[in-house]
Amino acid sequence: MKILLFTIAFSIMSFFAMAQDDTIKFTAPRQKNTLIEKGLKPNQNVQKPALNGQHILYNTNGQKTKDGFFKDNRFLDGKNYKYNENGKLTRIEIYKDGVYIGDAEIK
Repeated sequence: MKILLFTIAFSIMSFFAMAQDDTIKFTAPRQKNTLIEKGLKPNQNVQKPALNGQHILYNTNGQKTKDGFFKDNRFLDGKNYKYNENGKLTRIEIYKDGVYIGDAEIK
């Protein structure tokens, strides 16, 4: 009897709760980007996809580190950005066919 009364009371409360706020809220699904959220352990080897073609890489501070062409994860052509410990850009290295050829001007 108590279960029946509880079920009825819960149903009535749920109905009135839904009637008060009839707006529907949509949220974007949260992307899982940490190893633990993906069910992996921090020491577990994870095979990353090979970089092929034109890519721009960023460091954890959101600064560009490489901008150029990759083949099988090897940086072949483009710019390699170097920063000091304070995050200030100190050097831009230019690569051609995987070989360092000089520095670019920092603007």
